[in-house]
Amino acid sequence: MLLTSLYALFAAMHLWAAGVASVGPLLAAGLRWLGRDEIDSALKRLGWWSIGTLVATALLGLAMGVGLWSAPGGEYAAMLGRFPRQLYLYTAIEGAFTLVCYGVWLATWDRWRKRPGLHAVLPIVGATNLLYHVPPLMFVQRMLVEEPRLVAEEVVTRALFLPLMFSHEVMAKTLHFWGAAGVATAALGLGLLVSKESNDTKSNDTKPSAVRRVALLGLVAVLWQLVTGMAVLLAAPDLAQTMLGRSPLATAALMIAVVVAIGLLGGWLALVLTPSERRPVRWIFAGVATLFFAMSLAVRV
Repeated sequence: MLLTSLYALFAAMHLWAAGVASVGPLLAAGLRWLGRDEIDSALKRLGWWSIGTLVATALLGLAMGVGLWSAPGGEYAAMLGRFPRQLYLYTAIEGAFTLVCYGVWLATWDRWRKRPGLHAVLPIVGATNLLYHVPPLMFVQRMLVEEPRLVAEEVVTRALFLPLMFSHEVMAKTLHFWGAAGVATAALGLGLLVSKESNDTKSNDTKPSAVRRVALLGLVAVLWQLVTGMAVLLAAPDLAQTMLGRSPLATAALMIAVVVAIGLLGGWLALVLTPSERRPVRWIFAGVATLFFAMSLAVRV
């Protein structure tokens, strides 16, 4: 139980980092395109956070992969061996490509200040690359660990991989991850905005609109998570049985996640309606951390 909880904690950290790395640049570029010059430094910090979390995602994923690879039973190691080596090379290249996109985007931040729409192409390309490729690959690999017979052949080729990638279960989980990415990014973006505004009294008149937009992202992302979470349970009957009664701990973790998500809806809504209110910010951070840990624990017990 202790090892499971520890692994769930690392998985929650990995989920948060991957979420910010995927959606953080989109939020920063979007707010900048709307002409929020008064929060420009906060948006640039969000861009740097996106690069940092992208690197953290790779390191945490590697550490977790090594731990699973060396675990008794060897199911994870066997699954990894079924994929061609080129797949891992392409995955590394895609990650490096996204990192370059983000790096060039931040390096040209001031030079392209007057053309935010064109400047946003780089983070959009980099973030789309992550959102489209990485989550389906991770979910398909997890499915093959649990059900190796989903692919009868010894080597998982592209032709065999694509039907699994576009299966209802993987698509539902991918959409659910996108919601989690929005929640993680909204929480970090809100923290950066509040921190920046607390030291910049000149932007007090413009603070509400920026905070309201970030809070609206958080509100929509939590609603998206609740809807896609139900879709995941419908698309994965075995997982649904585990979470809805077969495992008391998984059921409890799921219920905690749902309750916290509903509470986050209230916190985000409060910021949408009264964006100058700072009181919910700390609770939103705690709620997001609890939500991610509960979600990670629910699928691993």
